[in-house]
Amino acid sequence: MKPNTRFLRPSLLLSTALLLAAGPLLTGGANAGVAVVDTVSINDVAIVEGNTGTSLLTFTVSRVGNTSAFSLNWATADGTASAPGDYTAANGTLNFTAGGSLSETVSISVLGDTVGEVNETLFVNLSNLVLVSGNASLGDAQGIGTITDNDAVAPTITTQPASAFVVAGSTRTLTVVVPATVNPPPTFQWYRGATGVITNPVGTNSASFTTPGLTATT
Repeated sequence: MKPNTRFLRPSLLLSTALLLAAGPLLTGGANAGVAVVDTVSINDVAIVEGNTGTSLLTFTVSRVGNTSAFSLNWATADGTASAPGDYTAANGTLNFTAGGSLSETVSISVLGDTVGEVNETLFVNLSNLVLVSGNASLGDAQGIGTITDNDAVAPTITTQPASAFVVAGSTRTLTVVVPATVNPPPTFQWYRGATGVITNPVGTNSASFTTPGLTATT
């Protein structure tokens, strides 16, 4: 026997085996040995803004599996929408119990107005998951809320170039520039003639129009 050889005592081996056996609950059957984890996510939702008062934009926080007990925090955050002008900022805590509900809801107040604008977004973020029992983790922790605008915006139309000479025999492409805030998107009709004359339509429903080859400089 080598003088530095050591042997593990049976009691030490037993303690190690017991330590390895401890841990999260494991599934049985075909998935034996896989830890049971409740996965928590929040969905994306949309709402029409409305013209007056408030509307509720309701998110659903759901979990896959309900073997665990835990709490988690939620809070709103500005996207292109901002509080307090477009919605009311809020935060809170959700509690899930072992064997309990698979989902909870979070409702955000959206403010209606008659201002024409593009669709806007806000976020609800999940954080600080605290386990009481079992095992759980966050999946999709950010919900996107879209506020769909329902107010018409009259377009301010300009052409590019604003004016141009077209040399005889050549063509020129004119383009209408419409701000992105215009709602609903406009349709187009081009006319040939003096300013304000709409008796000679040309072109199609397009923001651009290419003149035909002209026989004289105009």
